[in-house]
Amino acid sequence: MKFRALTQSRNSFEATVNSIRQAWDTAQTHEVIVRPYKYSRSLDQNNMFHGLCRAIAKETGNSVAEIKDYCKENFLGVSSYEFNGEVKQRLRSTNELTTDEMSELIARTEALAGELGIQNAST
Repeated sequence: MKFRALTQSRNSFEATVNSIRQAWDTAQTHEVIVRPYKYSRSLDQNNMFHGLCRAIAKETGNSVAEIKDYCKENFLGVSSYEFNGEVKQRLRSTNELTTDEMSELIARTEALAGELGIQNAST
């Protein structure tokens, strides 16, 4: 059984618990995780960020991928992980961001466009 639910009220939570009870398979061990929900970045935010990157790339002669990497490295930083005994780093992906984090990335990318003299980069 795989089950995922978002609840915002006590009634909604109780309905979710009842749904789980009905689908419960007692022959298996289950994991239940309850945590605050973080809203993922929206498609509109994603489109705006990519539009900004395209505008900056067009003005600077860099590729869109280079601009995206520059913004992610300088505005989001890198995440570290260990593999085979070595610490590695990678750029954070925008699909891992919350709406607030994505808003901050967009604001900083808009500021970069402004510093480069790019007008109306977000349109």
